[in-house]
Amino acid sequence: ALREAHAALFPALSLALPQLFPPASFSWRRFLWAYTVVQTRGLVVGGGAEPRARRTVLAPVADLLNYSPTSPLAWPSLEAAGAARPTGPVAEGPPSATLALTFRLLSAVPAGRQLCLYYGHPLAARESRARGPFLGPSPRLLGAVSR
Repeated sequence: ALREAHAALFPALSLALPQLFPPASFSWRRFLWAYTVVQTRGLVVGGGAEPRARRTVLAPVADLLNYSPTSPLAWPSLEAAGAARPTGPVAEGPPSATLALTFRLLSAVPAGRQLCLYYGHPLAARESRARGPFLGPSPRLLGAVSR
């Protein structure tokens, strides 16, 4: 599946936008690296104008949060930038200009306590940890790459 995705994108993007996508820069190896970065570092979040829509976002530093089943930190969502709680539809425009990745506390946190994320069901947490940067790639990712 990944090889087909790479073949569908390149050389098409290189032909359409050679200044942005120089053909020599988008080898299979680089594509696989970029895919792995998104799969292992991305956070899947909902929110924004379509709350049920899920998006994968890269959030520097947030992807380094440790796991804890008792975390007081809720899973992040996309919310109207600068709003304590969005009350209406998000304004039109580029997502980066109107949405903010928001983490909410579920309970009070004492000063100095480490903030962690709870990834959900224990099996989902195990899968998420398996994808973590220090524990190696996901078995699903390895299966997809080997096909």
